[in-house]
Amino acid sequence: MYKSKEIICRAVDLRTKALQLGQEMLGRSAQSPRTFFQMQESNRERAQVEAQLIIQGRIEVVPEFSYEEKMIRIAGQEIKWQRPAHFPSTKPDFLLAYVLTQRQGEEMAGSGKTQGQSSIYKHIWENAYMDAARIILTQNVQLQTQAIRIESIAPGFDQMPLQDTQTLLSYLDGATYQITVNEYGMMVPEKTVIGLYLVWKEQESLGRGKIPCNACLTPNQQCQFCMFGKYK
Repeated sequence: MYKSKEIICRAVDLRTKALQLGQEMLGRSAQSPRTFFQMQESNRERAQVEAQLIIQGRIEVVPEFSYEEKMIRIAGQEIKWQRPAHFPSTKPDFLLAYVLTQRQGEEMAGSGKTQGQSSIYKHIWENAYMDAARIILTQNVQLQTQAIRIESIAPGFDQMPLQDTQTLLSYLDGATYQITVNEYGMMVPEKTVIGLYLVWKEQESLGRGKIPCNACLTPNQQCQFCMFGKYK
């Protein structure tokens, strides 16, 4: 059984994945390489982010929940959404709520530039380390729950209103991490992610998908759901 837990990690612990993501975000290629100055500034900002950034948060098992086509209910609160057609119609075996946010050391918080490319690089690397944390968290959930399918949903996607951010943040006690949300569903600090993991552990719990194979864009030979025979 997956257990709720506090999350805290240093950016340096996420280096391998963050470097890969950061290079993709920088968007340069052999045909359009970065200049020496750009590389120098990018490396300086990455080193500073890595030295000072801490990512913290929480992942919480939701013990009782409903899973309907247009609503998910947790702790007596309704969260609106529109279940995607490719999601199983059967209820997940687990529902996990999570939030991740960034905390900066005083040295880093006071030294960031407000204009120019260095500031852009700082934001790129902060995003890269945050995405690395989210990806590694997803992999950890999949490994520890032995999931055969896991989906992540969040406010702003799948017709889930941004205003439902407050419902999730309250459930996860976001105030503990000094996270606030405004009336429009935008969180502060701005580099904060929140959402739900839907986990199906058993093959039988997947049910039958709504999309026939001839309408699926995924190569069938590589599709785990076709391998499980659930779209046949």
